[in-house]
Amino acid sequence: MKKILRQLISRFGYQLSKSGIDQAFVDQERLLRNTVGEAPVIFDVGAYTGQVALQYRSMFPAADIHCFEPFPETFSVLENQVGQDPKISCYPIGLSDQEGRQTIQSNAHAGTNSLLKTDAAAKDNWGSGLLETLEQLEIEVATLDGIVERQGIKRIDLLKMDVQGAEYLVMQGGKRSFAAGLVRYVYTEIIILPTYEGQLPFNQMLKLMEDNGFELYGLYNLNKDRHGQLRQVDAIFRSKSNNAQ
Repeated sequence: MKKILRQLISRFGYQLSKSGIDQAFVDQERLLRNTVGEAPVIFDVGAYTGQVALQYRSMFPAADIHCFEPFPETFSVLENQVGQDPKISCYPIGLSDQEGRQTIQSNAHAGTNSLLKTDAAAKDNWGSGLLETLEQLEIEVATLDGIVERQGIKRIDLLKMDVQGAEYLVMQGGKRSFAAGLVRYVYTEIIILPTYEGQLPFNQMLKLMEDNGFELYGLYNLNKDRHGQLRQVDAIFRSKSNNAQ
């Protein structure tokens, strides 16, 4: 059973360590404690059913966590998981490059739902039963800048993004916040092999982060296909401003 669990987790680009936490979270905890302390402000964009939010809660009992999950079924689970926590705010919306309504692809596995359509090569790169689109739904979307302004957010110590290839849309919707130095660290998934139509190539994603004032800190959870080719990686980026040391 443990072997099967590890295989399934690896398929989505995550790893288990003996302590139950991967190095990406070890580094995030150390970086945030060194620069922020015990009560960081965390944005969990693509919160899914709340597992990562709960991980952040265990790391930072005093953190303010803002969870964004637009898909109705997974948002319901998210609310059940974390909704009783007074310092976790759940928003049934997605973050994108504009405000309004957009179409989300509801796929065979809810963890692969995306604002981007599934690429024709996705099945070859990931196998079947994951990325096949079953239906399309209209969802509400907002921009990071809009949320910051409306909610009166003074800083975001950690912006975590896992939105299945649409991370660049979140970045485009947060340009004013990045320019103002409000965001200290970004933890994001970067998909490398063709999976979604319109996803940014790896080098362009790195350039987008640099253009918005971030430098690469580390790469984690390297996920390879059956031929050994890298298809997905997680990354921590650090603000180049004086706000993040």
